[in-house]
Amino acid sequence: MNAKLILIGEDKDYLKEFQSKFKLLRMNDTFEIFQIADVKSMPKSAEIIFINCADYNDDSLSKLTDKLTQNYPEAKIIQITENSDILYYYKKGVYDFIPPEVSGADYYICILNCLKYQRCQKVLAINRSFINTTNTIHYKTGLYTRKALKDAFVELGEKDFVKNGTFAILTLDETTKTKVSTNRLAGVLKKNLRTTDIIAAGIDKYYIIFCDTSINNAKCAVQKISDIMGSDFSIRAGLCSIGIDYYDSIETRARNSLKSAIVKNTTYDCLDEQLELENYNDGKHKFKLFQKSYDNKLNNVIKPVFFRFEKEYGSGLADAQIVQYTNEIESMFCIKGEKLQSELILQYNGIAKLDLTISHSGLETPETTKIEIPLNKLNEKELTKYLKQLGNEYKEGAKNA
Repeated sequence: MNAKLILIGEDKDYLKEFQSKFKLLRMNDTFEIFQIADVKSMPKSAEIIFINCADYNDDSLSKLTDKLTQNYPEAKIIQITENSDILYYYKKGVYDFIPPEVSGADYYICILNCLKYQRCQKVLAINRSFINTTNTIHYKTGLYTRKALKDAFVELGEKDFVKNGTFAILTLDETTKTKVSTNRLAGVLKKNLRTTDIIAAGIDKYYIIFCDTSINNAKCAVQKISDIMGSDFSIRAGLCSIGIDYYDSIETRARNSLKSAIVKNTTYDCLDEQLELENYNDGKHKFKLFQKSYDNKLNNVIKPVFFRFEKEYGSGLADAQIVQYTNEIESMFCIKGEKLQSELILQYNGIAKLDLTISHSGLETPETTKIEIPLNKLNEKELTKYLKQLGNEYKEGAKNA
């Protein structure tokens, strides 16, 4: 027996009526009817299995559904039912639902959709076979590799569902990051994100494209992952919108947001939002007008001075971790000790000034310093002065901690 379409039920009159409603669609199709007592003898070739739910009580129907989804993993199960508990059976693996009193055309549409889906599944299985043997998949997690994502983005970046999405880099806080917890995070991501979300694995980080997803909805997804991992494992994520940007630029923006989330000890951060607010408040024309001047300060003053002080404080301050990042929106230099944390933050307001803030957490004093620096006044000497102030205040606070 090589039946492709199968109907399971007990009411013989209904079964005959059901069978008469449509003709077979393919030359090699066969249609067979089984009662629940004969399910064990059903052919393994079954592609679509209908169940007449009215013939079974809740317990029998639940057990039958479990048995079919287990023994026929590639077959699609369609319940003929008026039962409102559709979500329960959908979670059990039922593919579709159709009411008893429908025309033959409705059954045709249902079957055609099933066959179309199964063809897609076969194409996916073929593609996965190639992917799994060409170093595109991370051997431990089963996720795409970061390199594969970067290479594929040349084509992916042209898709509207990607352009309208959000890019994220996820990692665990250093205090809870181990090989076991990192692998566990991979499993949580695979199980709880949508099949249309693209997940790649790097070295202790995960790179995600949330397709057709706003920044706010991506935040909700990250928070969901954080809640599932539990309070013992702190998630850190950097987000950015994708748009029409190149992959390297997108990853850099997300990485900068990740650094900000780590330093600020928050689950996620998105520096894009600040940039969008500045563009809205000050006008895009003004923003672009001063952008070149700011980029010059960023590359020739802020980055070199930050790098120099990172090396100086990294070797000169015992038991302190130096974290710093620079980008077109916000630059931060942070000294993290066991009991206190000191930060210098430079925020570009999109026009002709920089907002500089020196703040300390874990200390009662000194007070926070907030000043505005005209863009044309920021030079190596000026920035060095404030980084030395940051270091001195940290040292003073460390004595009192």
